[in-house]
Amino acid sequence: MITIKADLRPLVRDLKKFRGEFERTIKEVVETEARGFVKDAVESTPPFHAKVHARGKQSVARFQTVTGNVAKKAGERKIEADMDAIFQGVKLRGKRTITKVFGKPMKRKVVVTTVEKHPDLGAVYDQRLKRRFDKGAKRISRGQKAAFYVSSVKLAALKSERKKRVGKLVAGWAPAAARLKVKLPAWVTRHAARGSVVLRVTRGGYTVTISNRVPFADRVNLQAIADRVLAGRSRKLEARLPFVLKGALKRARLESMGVL
Repeated sequence: MITIKADLRPLVRDLKKFRGEFERTIKEVVETEARGFVKDAVESTPPFHAKVHARGKQSVARFQTVTGNVAKKAGERKIEADMDAIFQGVKLRGKRTITKVFGKPMKRKVVVTTVEKHPDLGAVYDQRLKRRFDKGAKRISRGQKAAFYVSSVKLAALKSERKKRVGKLVAGWAPAAARLKVKLPAWVTRHAARGSVVLRVTRGGYTVTISNRVPFADRVNLQAIADRVLAGRSRKLEARLPFVLKGALKRARLESMGVL
């Protein structure tokens, strides 16, 4: 049996000297990682993470991170595509002429007033969106074989109105982005942000709580996006942490020597 006795008091004294530098380093790391999380979360949230076509005739649409107005346009195109999959715009005349009954020509034509079957396009669209999210489907569906024949004027107005909502989901990250100095485009910050960020210093260390409280966040599985981003940031931090600590130790030694 071998017994080794070591006097650790000098090491403890040195560690106490280094504590201040390590605390500063930990605070910097926490804030850097929080900033990185928000940046990655923004880039992973639609429409920044969108299916787009690369240039070229043989290109295949695939999901990738897009930025700026490219992301905005991608969000607008998605709304157009969803609505075109449900609705067929037509010119409503408010009346129609009946010339046949049971396949036989009538002696006199009869003009009858027509009633718009689906006057509330927004309600139909929202219902189909909810159905898609509830089923976890990748694409929106009509829920019936034929398209919804609706007023082309109303359809154009609905598309225009819904396009103005592009960026609303990302805006939930805006309070955290502002606090952590992550720049967001104007078409995101134009929306009233529902989210928060809290950086707290406790005896146990530093904690950061970031939230995106957009009401429909659960429909697009925003939690899964956040979990995926957090896992990615954790892997990156694990890889660089030894270098961070090495740098902190070096600075602490230089401070104790009066060099810094």
